Amino acid sequence: MFAIASKPRSPISILLLMSKVSNALFSVNAVVSSFILLWVKFLLLRFRVFNHGFNFKADAIYFHLLSYLF
Repeated sequence: MFAIASKPRSPISILLLMSKVSNALFSVNAVVSSFILLWVKFLLLRFRVFNHGFNFKADAIYFHLLSYLF
């Protein structure tokens, strides 16, 4: 029965909210891009190990990490 009326927001509070949202999106973007770069690095390391066959420990680390991530 009683409607809760939200008071109108000032332009400054709207700008602050928009900056908080954009900062959150930038931090999510940084985390995702660093994860992709790390995955590509491990993928290249795996191909290097399979092509040369001299470092089996790095290959085991690669598969161990992928089992946790995916």
